Amino acid sequence: MRIFTGPRIVPLDEGPEPEAFAVDGEWVAATGTRADLRDRYPSAEWVDLDGALVVPGFNDAHCHPSQAALARVRVDLSAAADRDAVRDALRVRAATTRRGSGWSGSR
Repeated sequence: MRIFTGPRIVPLDEGPEPEAFAVDGEWVAATGTRADLRDRYPSAEWVDLDGALVVPGFNDAHCHPSQAALARVRVDLSAAADRDAVRDALRVRAATTRRGSGWSGSR
């Protein structure tokens, strides 16, 4: 358990800004005053955010459908040092791509 504290913590609900919030793994477990969280989680590690603005729980999980679709058909050639490496990467992709998708060599 970790307790984060800072001058500005903006919750995503309609409640007041808390003084601190407790995190269990990747999840926000509680918000409140420093004293309340210290009593509730006496062995927690304390992290002072040193003036940073925090919006706990904010996750911008969205995608652009066209870019997401393109990402599924791209082949990463960033490590390919020569033509043989490019061919090898394309060969691997072709071997793992469903037949008829336009990338498997079928017409």
